[in-house]
Amino acid sequence: MAIPDAVRTIPMLQPNYTPLETLGILTLPMLLFILLVVRQRRRNRELSKMKEELERFKERYEQLSEQSGTFIWEVDREGLHTYVDPTVEKVLGYTPGEMIGKRTFYDELYPEDREKMKNFGFMVMAKGDKIKNREVRQLHKNGHTVYTITNGLSIHDGKGNVIGYGALIRI
Repeated sequence: MAIPDAVRTIPMLQPNYTPLETLGILTLPMLLFILLVVRQRRRNRELSKMKEELERFKERYEQLSEQSGTFIWEVDREGLHTYVDPTVEKVLGYTPGEMIGKRTFYDELYPEDREKMKNFGFMVMAKGDKIKNREVRQLHKNGHTVYTITNGLSIHDGKGNVIGYGALIRI
């Protein structure tokens, strides 16, 4: 029986290799595969450790935030909350779930200050400016006034465009 030409061009299928050479040729891809699996498992373990550390950091931050009466929020270009940390409930009475995607940064402002602060907030955001130690009157969910100090800065995308604003609010 004749060996087809296509088979003759595949080195492993040519009969002039010793059994040891053939074993080596067949083992190399297997070793590479094992190496890749081991490397991926190591990366997965490292990623798990990083996630655990991040979670511990987040818990510590939330504890410090709660103790200090400070919270962080982020808004998009329209002023709608995209992130609010849990301490907001102790300061303003709202849960993050009541604010994120439902309320704007100016909804909690004192009524007499609302329009002025809304315009100021959007101007600062458009310019990409920072807010430093600005006193702001806000309304608690139950209606009483909460005096806060705001520090904030614009949030940019990878191209440098302003996509929102973030602020640290403390009482």
